[in-house]
Amino acid sequence: MSYKTTALLLAAALGLSACNQNAAEQKPAASAPVVAASETSTQAVSASPVVAASVTVTSKDGKVSLSLEDTFTDKISDAAFAPEKATAEQVTLLQYDEARNLTISAVDSGSLKGKADKFFTTLKSKIESNKEIKNAKIENVTATSMSYSYERSDKANESCTVTVTADNKIITVCATSTTVSAADLQALLLSNLKVN
Repeated sequence: MSYKTTALLLAAALGLSACNQNAAEQKPAASAPVVAASETSTQAVSASPVVAASVTVTSKDGKVSLSLEDTFTDKISDAAFAPEKATAEQVTLLQYDEARNLTISAVDSGSLKGKADKFFTTLKSKIESNKEIKNAKIENVTATSMSYSYERSDKANESCTVTVTADNKIITVCATSTTVSAADLQALLLSNLKVN
């Protein structure tokens, strides 16, 4: 699913949520690409895997932290990497690994007015009915978060986690890659992501 499609899905879910719950209008988060934790590289002179050093990156609002390999570069100031439909103020984390064409983004889509369960039910329905994506999987649905992954029509894989925080903010963290499977992207997010 392209950034535009993801943004439209979230916009539809937020819009429907707003209609059904008298929610204030919220801007959707769009996704961006990422790196799999399960990937390792090998040296030509050694059969042993080389493990990249790990660093913890934190969003500019402090709500999101993620442990990543040090092969990522901060792209928060580079509009070319920003998710579609997200303003510069909404994008709170943007990391890119050029060698693996992986991007991770965090977007604050504003406050949710209404109930989180209705919001997640609507979002789940929109993802499942989207004809532009394949192999959609929705997992780890809780009262405050939902994870999903799929293959976009351009053959890129994408995985996202949407969380409604204690202060009712909608935070979407997405990972997209043309070289890493959707399952590995989701595993990366689920094993390392912390949203406050």
